[in-house]
Amino acid sequence: MAPRLIGVLLLLVLLSACSATRVVRLDMGRGQTVVPLDGQPPASQWAEVDARVTREYLRFCEAIGKPGDCRGVLMNSPLLSGDSRYALAMSFAIDAVIPEMMEAFKDMADPEAIKASILWTMTLYASMWMAPEPVFSKGIATVVTASFICYIGVDTFWTLIQGWRRLAKLLSTEGTSLNKLVTRSQ
Repeated sequence: MAPRLIGVLLLLVLLSACSATRVVRLDMGRGQTVVPLDGQPPASQWAEVDARVTREYLRFCEAIGKPGDCRGVLMNSPLLSGDSRYALAMSFAIDAVIPEMMEAFKDMADPEAIKASILWTMTLYASMWMAPEPVFSKGIATVVTASFICYIGVDTFWTLIQGWRRLAKLLSTEGTSLNKLVTRSQ
């Protein structure tokens, strides 16, 4: 009983020590903080572009007869920005294989939900490699990559990497309109 009680107490001490956040506040004696605490945050340089691409995307969805978020890329944001634009471009890029996938999944589940989950999984996987945090996201991405390479082969995987790099470069330079996203990602 005593070793078990000591183990539980030691575990509680370690858990409480590891759960505390470390904050360092350096007071140089120079008065107020440099960071302004009031006022509006600066506007994003992409705010106008994001709004325009979102409007074009919603018009595109209406034109194909599926009003609203037809590709499932808006999720929790009212605008197409960042990862949403990557997911949208990825959805246009893999449109060639989607009809076969939809046919295979039509009796098992909602094909649109499966398509959206595949697109977001691919987008988040590629984004994990670009994340600045080196330990956790890189570890997960490494395990997923090793499993994926074993499944599809090195050549196919390398082609996917080159395609993602090209897509990311195009989005950063030319992702200012839906028409450019559609034509450049095909």
